[in-house]
Amino acid sequence: MIGYAHAGMTAEGDNSVLMQKVTKEQLTLLQRQHRDLEQWFLHLAVLETKLAEGKSLFQVWMGEESDTIQSAAKAFGERMCFEQTLDIVRTLDGGPREILETLLHLWGLTLAETNLSWFLTRQLMTPQTGLLVPQRVREVVASVGENSLALCGILGVDERLLFAPIASDMGGWEAYNKSDNHGELLEKNQLETAGFRPHHDLDGRSKL
Repeated sequence: MIGYAHAGMTAEGDNSVLMQKVTKEQLTLLQRQHRDLEQWFLHLAVLETKLAEGKSLFQVWMGEESDTIQSAAKAFGERMCFEQTLDIVRTLDGGPREILETLLHLWGLTLAETNLSWFLTRQLMTPQTGLLVPQRVREVVASVGENSLALCGILGVDERLLFAPIASDMGGWEAYNKSDNHGELLEKNQLETAGFRPHHDLDGRSKL
């Protein structure tokens, strides 16, 4: 029972399977409270047509509608995260609210840009608006970029947990980029010679 519950809830780490579970759950809810009957019956007619051709539900679900299923589940998760974050932002004031509003704005714009063709082909966004989305994304990125180091610092990640030299503030990336390394990693002694001071993990061992 416990093993089944684990597999049923987590999909054993397989995100694609997990997305299918989300979509099935949403379909169950839609059956109870669907509002747009015209669209609902249109999708139902398409499914019944495919089943009438002798195709199994498994074949249609896994072989022909997989992209739609994955996208629907992902969109649901993204919307939930966006709305929950927005609720939190509305409870804040001053600097914290301004920072989170900007980051949330950027994420929303990024989602719109990523799915721009979907919005345009379904006439949910005008071509004129679509042309403005990438430009607006770059503008907000530039704004966030001015404070990127401070924003990373807010996360409060312990320096000892940054195992990659390029991620530390001890000269890793500066030392590495002083000369052309042809994409190769430097040996420990080469890094130290170049001025990079290795940091240490929680038990004192050197991490490069």
